[in-house]
Amino acid sequence: MTALWISHPHRPDLVDQKRPTTLLRRDLTLTAPPERATLRLTAQGVIEAYINGDRVGRDELIPGFTEYASRIQVFEYDITGQLRPGPNSVVLEVSDGWYSGAVGMLRARDQWGDRTAAWAEIDVVTSDGMHRISTDREWLCAVSGHRADMIHGEDADLRDYRPGEATSTLDWVTPDVSEANCALIEPDCAPVRIARQLEPVELHRTPQGWLVDFGENIAGAIELDRLGPTGNRLRFVHGEVLDAAGELTLANITPQVPFLPHPLQAGQIDEVVSGGAGTIWRPRHSTKGFRFVRIEGDLDEDSAGRIRANVFHTDLTEVGSFDSASDDLNWLYAASRRSFLGNAIDIPTDCPTRERAGWTADWDVFFPTARLMFDVDAFTRKWLRDLAARQWANGVIGNMAPMPAVEGEGSPMAFANGSAGWGDAIVSVPWTHYETYGDLSVLHEFWPHMERWLSYVESRADGQRHADRIARSAVAQPHERYLWDTGFQFGEWFEPDDADVDFAALSHLDHGPTATAFFRRTTSQMAAIADLLGRHARATELRELSERIRDAWRTEFLVDGLVRPARQAHCVRALAFDLLEPGERPLVEEQLARLVTDAGGHLGTGFLATPHLLPTLAASGHPELAWDVLTTRSWPSWLRMRDAGATTVWERWEGYDSVGEPIESHNHYSKGAVSRYLVEHIAGLRRVPARTDAIVFAPEPPPDLAWAAARHMLPAGEVGIHWWREGEAVIVETSVAPGVTAELRLPDADPIAVTGVTRTRLALSGATRHEGV
Repeated sequence: MTALWISHPHRPDLVDQKRPTTLLRRDLTLTAPPERATLRLTAQGVIEAYINGDRVGRDELIPGFTEYASRIQVFEYDITGQLRPGPNSVVLEVSDGWYSGAVGMLRARDQWGDRTAAWAEIDVVTSDGMHRISTDREWLCAVSGHRADMIHGEDADLRDYRPGEATSTLDWVTPDVSEANCALIEPDCAPVRIARQLEPVELHRTPQGWLVDFGENIAGAIELDRLGPTGNRLRFVHGEVLDAAGELTLANITPQVPFLPHPLQAGQIDEVVSGGAGTIWRPRHSTKGFRFVRIEGDLDEDSAGRIRANVFHTDLTEVGSFDSASDDLNWLYAASRRSFLGNAIDIPTDCPTRERAGWTADWDVFFPTARLMFDVDAFTRKWLRDLAARQWANGVIGNMAPMPAVEGEGSPMAFANGSAGWGDAIVSVPWTHYETYGDLSVLHEFWPHMERWLSYVESRADGQRHADRIARSAVAQPHERYLWDTGFQFGEWFEPDDADVDFAALSHLDHGPTATAFFRRTTSQMAAIADLLGRHARATELRELSERIRDAWRTEFLVDGLVRPARQAHCVRALAFDLLEPGERPLVEEQLARLVTDAGGHLGTGFLATPHLLPTLAASGHPELAWDVLTTRSWPSWLRMRDAGATTVWERWEGYDSVGEPIESHNHYSKGAVSRYLVEHIAGLRRVPARTDAIVFAPEPPPDLAWAAARHMLPAGEVGIHWWREGEAVIVETSVAPGVTAELRLPDADPIAVTGVTRTRLALSGATRHEGV
């Protein structure tokens, strides 16, 4: 028998932005002990399964976040040990999850459907044969006393509700059934799991309740096994930061959407009624982004102190590390790593609080860093498939994946999609994936989507002119057909001197320098991809187009050899995206250095250019200036975040306003992309593009740093580098696993092939002595 989707015939009402979960039950009797038993299940929503009251598996928030109309993942579990001869009870609990709960900045609901549903198959092998129990009309369903929303949190009266219990007091009815209307697939990547548990580092009483500090900003859920006497009511409020008065605030993560008819709530609140001794509160149908929790209600200090924080993230394998003599650099790497993990909740999100959306540019800018920390091969493939699934008919790539309908094609927010640096992720992310894992299949899979995106961009560049250029000349210059300068663009996004964002103004500003630079990068990457895929004629066309775009950028934005407008981000892209002739680079390199120097050694970049700033400065002969930018402590800088007590990377360089109130998300990994510079330049460990068995060691020891080290696991084995100062020399020790090709590149010296463990002495004069260890 083929399983059917089963759902409650009546949709429960919202209560405080949370909807009751649905329980689905089936009793089965085994006449003999099970020899083997498996459960396959999925849901339109978030599902948990219980056999005889015991939870199945240790995965969280399954079946994960996908483009549900196209594909839903099915998870399989061995339940042999949970079944027994005689009667057995199977209970499924389904909540709205991402499917029909609040999602994104707009907190819209029902983005993929308006009713949750479950699908399951149980196969049991006993001595008398194989038996299959599938979801169908033989099951029963009921509305539970547990309310849950992924963003707003969970409520439960534990006097009446126990996870996995199918009590007879509920109103059990026959479910509605329907056929599967999308692809049911095996999981694309590892599930979300609890990675570790944190104890409070501080607990104190405030006028509003117990304030718990877990010491670091995380994504996850709390757990508390002392809730007070039966009937005791508790409220748990989760937030990232404290306000200027030292009280927990949700203001910085409350969406500000003035065009909506009513204000939105931050969410992240659980409300619980104690069931007495032995009851435990452990949310399983929501996550929160938090460092602090306020416990409101009647609870003594000993009980409040037993609260724990379960850290959630996709179960990724760590493949790299960085360490150094600098506590500041170590903090920065750790904060970047923690920010990424807090945003690896089945998809790469922008923040674990306010939006939790899979924004394209966020993953594009951080992927080259994430791959040095974790194996993100399958994680990225999964996200790309959801990104491609909702590509628009005209080729536009949506801002995020999965894409809520309220912000996508045909919606009032449709105008904000298709921005340079965001839509280009459909090309740059597969390209980075290939450079990391050497797998052509991803390029093959997404090539048609790249072509459709490029066709859209070409039509925008060739068919429209910015109003400023029209005012300058009614007749377009020949090069203008290759300038992408119209439509809504996010631009560099949150440069240090950005005022509050005016979305209406973004549609009218001239973002030609930024958008055209990405037009150049995308066509250049696609030319290389076309060659790899054997599409050589198309590769030639793309290279020619890319050169014409490059010439157009130079014609329009290079004046007397200098980049105009004269901003750090434009100079960085001119150098990093190969927009210049070789003879033009020195003047722009000096222009960039001067802009940084004139800013007091501070960066002036925002979202898109920050990952490229320090490598570009170093490559242009200004490594000392890159070091100054990296280590400055005044605004804007990374270390200002540390000095303000941050444990994760902020969305904005400000973090706090002039009176000390927090602003925007305090857990946004994009600016943490600088950690790639720590690994590849400071320590000097660099992967070879498209090679999984090769490495380059190229350390750039700053004068103020005593030592640095990095390690990385390749499929063939581990590689590592450790350099330190010894008198007037730098000692570089490298370790290379058998089967890995490695090369050591030092200043003013020829490259050296290294194997095993090798130690090289680099004198200040540049002379080297190389020896095995």
